[in-house]
Amino acid sequence: YAIRSIIMKPFFQICIKVIFIDNNNQTLILRRSGYDGWEVNCWEFPGGRMTYGETIEEALRREILEETQLRMQDKFEYELLFADTKIVNEYIRNIYLFFMVRTDYFTPQLSFEHTEYKWIPVKKHILDYISFSDEQVEMINRRVL
Repeated sequence: YAIRSIIMKPFFQICIKVIFIDNNNQTLILRRSGYDGWEVNCWEFPGGRMTYGETIEEALRREILEETQLRMQDKFEYELLFADTKIVNEYIRNIYLFFMVRTDYFTPQLSFEHTEYKWIPVKKHILDYISFSDEQVEMINRRVL
């Protein structure tokens, strides 16, 4: 019983998401493949869970490379836009950190986690694909425009 109660306690996972903004104020979104049954065919920003011991910059570099094959420069700028939480199940809560990274347009090479990508105008179309609150969209728009 003691082991079960330790295993069954709720825990948090820290996840990073990258909101790329190109020179035309477009952002990159990826469609999930459903390989793991999580949010199948949903659109999302590149990103994923941080690994224990990683810095934020290390996690950003790794997730960007894994999901787009883009290698970031030695020094690249990123800005925390906002944080959000999501209940995965009764034991797991995800804490999402959304970072803006300015970049030139590029063609991502997708991993098995995604089937499709789009660059979409931030101002007009972001809510057509991704669920955000009005406040979160406003935060993104204030930084982009």
